[in-house]
Amino acid sequence: MKKMNTHKFLNWRKVRALTPALLLFGLSAVSPNKADAQTYCTPSSTNSNYYIDDFSTTGGTQNITNNSTGYSTGGYGDYTTDTVTQDAGGTINFSATFGSGFNTFGFKIWVDWNQDGDFDDPGELVYQSSSYATSHSGSFSVPYTATAGATRMRIGNSYIPSTGPSSACLTNFT
Repeated sequence: MKKMNTHKFLNWRKVRALTPALLLFGLSAVSPNKADAQTYCTPSSTNSNYYIDDFSTTGGTQNITNNSTGYSTGGYGDYTTDTVTQDAGGTINFSATFGSGFNTFGFKIWVDWNQDGDFDDPGELVYQSSSYATSHSGSFSVPYTATAGATRMRIGNSYIPSTGPSSACLTNFT
């Protein structure tokens, strides 16, 4: 059975830095900075049977637990209120589980380390699966070269290919 291109994306960001540490993902209405001014692409998908149902992190000083969210209209869920924080050089562990029971997916995570409004720079793809699975887990480290402050992360799954979506900005997949 041939797998059809289907993608689901979730999105996080954080809007402040109180120390030289890098604070990742989520939303806070403290003081605006470079990450606030960025306009990010909005991916989309039309198949409501394929989605990321659970996503969580550990290892940060603050972590994300976003479980049982189900399908988001348009295939894109904006979870900017969820936050994981970590210092440069620190590690973030993650776990993602997909909806629709028996279906398996490829999975990717991107982080806009330089806060330039895209996920295309070297090192911004921080996780890429190597096979289809009903869930994926792993870890990535915050580089010492990351811009301190508000930093956006995007996660996505795909029914094809097994390495996850080819771009953090794919649209109109069925």
